[in-house]
Amino acid sequence: MTSDEKVQLAEKIARELRDVSYNEWQKWVNYFAHNYDLPRALQLARLLANSIWVRPDPKKAASSIASVIGKWYDNQLSKIKPEELEEVFGYVGRCLKVAEFERKSASRPEPRPGRPPGRGGRQR
Repeated sequence: MTSDEKVQLAEKIARELRDVSYNEWQKWVNYFAHNYDLPRALQLARLLANSIWVRPDPKKAASSIASVIGKWYDNQLSKIKPEELEEVFGYVGRCLKVAEFERKSASRPEPRPGRPPGRGGRQR
Protein backbone atom coordinates (compact mmCIF):
# COMPACT_ATOMS: atom_id res chain seq x y z
CA MET A 1 0.00 0.00 0.00
CA THR A 2 1.49 3.35 -1.01
CA SER A 3 1.61 6.40 1.26
CA ASP A 4 -0.95 8.16 -0.93
CA GLU A 5 -3.36 5.23 -0.60
CA LYS A 6 -2.88 5.23 3.18
CA VAL A 7 -3.62 8.95 3.40
CA GLN A 8 -6.70 8.63 1.18
CA LEU A 9 -8.02 5.77 3.30
CA ALA A 10 -7.30 7.76 6.47
CA GLU A 11 -9.19 10.77 5.14
CA LYS A 12 -12.23 8.61 4.36
CA ILE A 13 -12.18 7.07 7.83
CA ALA A 14 -11.69 10.46 9.53
CA ARG A 15 -14.70 11.92 7.71
CA GLU A 16 -16.86 9.24 9.33
CA LEU A 17 -15.34 9.89 12.77
CA ARG A 18 -16.38 13.56 12.92
CA ASP A 19 -17.58 13.40 16.53
CA VAL A 20 -14.42 11.70 17.84
CA SER A 21 -11.80 13.94 19.42
CA TYR A 22 -8.15 13.48 18.61
CA ASN A 23 -7.44 12.54 22.25
CA GLU A 24 -10.07 9.80 22.38
CA TRP A 25 -8.87 8.47 19.01
CA GLN A 26 -5.27 8.45 20.18
CA LYS A 27 -6.14 6.50 23.34
CA TRP A 28 -7.77 3.81 21.24
CA VAL A 29 -4.91 3.74 18.71
CA ASN A 30 -2.40 3.38 21.53
CA TYR A 31 -4.27 0.31 22.73
CA PHE A 32 -4.22 -1.13 19.20
CA ALA A 33 -0.50 -0.33 18.80
CA HIS A 34 0.28 -2.10 22.06
CA ASN A 35 -0.56 -5.54 20.66
CA TYR A 36 -1.54 -5.07 16.96
CA ASP A 37 -4.77 -6.95 17.54
CA LEU A 38 -7.53 -5.04 15.76
CA PRO A 39 -10.41 -7.38 16.74
CA ARG A 40 -9.40 -7.00 20.38
CA ALA A 41 -9.14 -3.19 20.04
CA LEU A 42 -12.62 -3.17 18.50
CA GLN A 43 -13.84 -5.28 21.39
CA LEU A 44 -12.45 -2.67 23.81
CA ALA A 45 -14.24 0.14 21.94
CA ARG A 46 -17.52 -1.78 22.12
CA LEU A 47 -17.00 -2.47 25.82
CA LEU A 48 -16.36 1.22 26.55
CA ALA A 49 -19.35 2.25 24.44
CA ASN A 50 -21.63 0.08 26.56
CA SER A 51 -20.10 0.76 29.95
CA ILE A 52 -22.07 2.64 32.59
CA TRP A 53 -18.79 3.84 34.13
CA VAL A 54 -17.61 5.85 31.11
CA ARG A 55 -18.49 9.54 30.75
CA PRO A 56 -20.81 10.52 27.86
CA ASP A 57 -18.22 12.04 25.48
CA PRO A 58 -15.71 9.16 25.65
CA LYS A 59 -18.62 6.73 25.46
CA LYS A 60 -19.88 8.38 22.27
CA ALA A 61 -16.37 8.38 20.81
CA ALA A 62 -15.91 4.68 21.61
CA SER A 63 -19.26 3.91 19.99
CA SER A 64 -18.26 5.79 16.82
CA ILE A 65 -14.87 4.10 16.71
CA ALA A 66 -16.43 0.67 17.15
CA SER A 67 -18.99 1.18 14.40
CA VAL A 68 -16.79 2.97 11.86
CA ILE A 69 -13.66 0.86 12.29
CA GLY A 70 -15.78 -2.28 12.53
CA LYS A 71 -17.39 -1.46 9.19
CA TRP A 72 -14.04 -0.64 7.56
CA TYR A 73 -12.47 -3.75 9.12
CA ASP A 74 -14.93 -6.02 7.35
CA ASN A 75 -14.41 -4.23 4.03
CA GLN A 76 -10.75 -3.32 3.89
CA LEU A 77 -8.76 -3.06 7.11
CA SER A 78 -8.54 -6.82 7.71
CA LYS A 79 -6.36 -7.10 4.59
CA ILE A 80 -3.75 -4.55 5.75
CA LYS A 81 -0.65 -5.48 7.75
CA PRO A 82 -0.76 -4.22 11.36
CA GLU A 83 2.29 -1.97 10.90
CA GLU A 84 0.68 -0.30 7.90
CA LEU A 85 -2.61 -0.08 9.75
CA GLU A 86 -0.90 1.79 12.57
CA GLU A 87 0.40 4.27 10.00
CA VAL A 88 -3.10 4.70 8.53
CA PHE A 89 -4.46 5.30 12.04
CA GLY A 90 -1.75 7.92 12.56
CA TYR A 91 -2.95 9.73 9.45
CA VAL A 92 -6.53 9.49 10.73
CA GLY A 93 -5.38 11.19 13.93
CA ARG A 94 -3.80 14.01 11.94
CA CYS A 95 -7.02 14.48 9.98
CA LEU A 96 -9.01 14.61 13.22
CA LYS A 97 -6.59 17.17 14.67
CA VAL A 98 -6.97 19.39 11.59
CA ALA A 99 -10.76 19.08 11.78
CA GLU A 100 -10.69 20.10 15.48
CA PHE A 101 -8.55 23.12 14.64
CA GLU A 102 -10.89 24.16 11.84
CA ARG A 103 -13.94 23.84 14.11
CA LYS A 104 -12.27 25.97 16.79
CA SER A 105 -11.18 28.59 14.26
CA ALA A 106 -14.67 28.80 12.80
CA SER A 107 -16.24 29.30 16.22
CA ARG A 108 -13.95 32.22 17.22
CA PRO A 109 -15.64 35.60 17.01
CA GLU A 110 -14.29 38.03 14.45
CA PRO A 111 -12.55 41.10 15.90
CA ARG A 112 -14.64 44.24 15.74
CA PRO A 113 -13.53 46.75 13.11
CA GLY A 114 -11.60 49.75 14.39
CA ARG A 115 -10.23 48.00 17.45
CA PRO A 116 -6.90 46.22 17.57
CA PRO A 117 -7.07 42.65 18.82
CA GLY A 118 -6.46 42.31 22.56
CA ARG A 119 -3.21 40.98 23.87
CA GLY A 120 -4.69 39.41 26.99
CA GLY A 121 -4.19 41.24 30.27
CA ARG A 122 -5.37 44.59 31.55
CA GLN A 123 -5.48 47.76 29.53
CA ARG A 124 -3.79 50.77 31.05
